[in-house]
Amino acid sequence: MIVVVGLSTYLFRSGVILFIGNRALPERFVRTLQSVAPAVLSALVVTMIADGEGASGIELPEIVGLLIGGAAARLANNLIVGLVSGMVVFWAMNWLI
Repeated sequence: MIVVVGLSTYLFRSGVILFIGNRALPERFVRTLQSVAPAVLSALVVTMIADGEGASGIELPEIVGLLIGGAAARLANNLIVGLVSGMVVFWAMNWLI
């Protein structure tokens, strides 16, 4: 059953890629896609903050990692750089504290 579900998921995703792979996407669609990654990361951060514990669940490593990651993403104008730098700082602070 797991193999069937895995194969169907793979075929569905690869079908979409193969269908639009050699076609130019509309400019409006491309502009909209540029907002997906920041929106997903924002949603993850908000869920972390708004869990059952609220803001009291956030500690120093999360805050510093978020600030460093946000600054790195802004300065490099690259979301991946921000994500990696924020996670490295977060993990390092968790290891040190």
